[in-house]
Amino acid sequence: MNKVLEALTRLGFDWHVALANVVNFFIIFFILKYFFFGSIQKVLADRKSKIEQGLIDAKNAADMLINAEDEKKKIINVAEDSASKILLDTQQKSAHLAQTLKTEAEKEIEILQSEAQKNIKKQHLAVEQELEAKIPALAAQVVEKILTTRMSVDQNNKYIENILVK
Repeated sequence: MNKVLEALTRLGFDWHVALANVVNFFIIFFILKYFFFGSIQKVLADRKSKIEQGLIDAKNAADMLINAEDEKKKIINVAEDSASKILLDTQQKSAHLAQTLKTEAEKEIEILQSEAQKNIKKQHLAVEQELEAKIPALAAQVVEKILTTRMSVDQNNKYIENILVK
């Protein structure tokens, strides 16, 4: 062992200094342990619990996000179903309304046609009555003109043609 100590002394190793360093190390270690390690461990434990709580919260948030996505899909499906039902109901109501309006319009057309036919008949009767009243006078005038004038057959035919053309 002496040779080892001698070799170490030549290299600059002093065992007295090494022993003092070891004693200083343990003194500093016990001081740090007594004053600082407890509070450091407490801070580390608090930090660890906060990190664990953060991880739990993140997992809960991810679960809530998945649930929210599922709920969103359900709400969208319900809304689409409602929209389809509303659209179908609206189409049915509009078809019924269109049919009702068509039926009413057809009834009105029938009424108007009936009234128009009645008016036509009235006007036709009025024209007939007016003609019945005027025809004898016109016939008398025609006969009077024909009788008062002597015409040849050709003149007679031309005259009749002129009257018919007018």
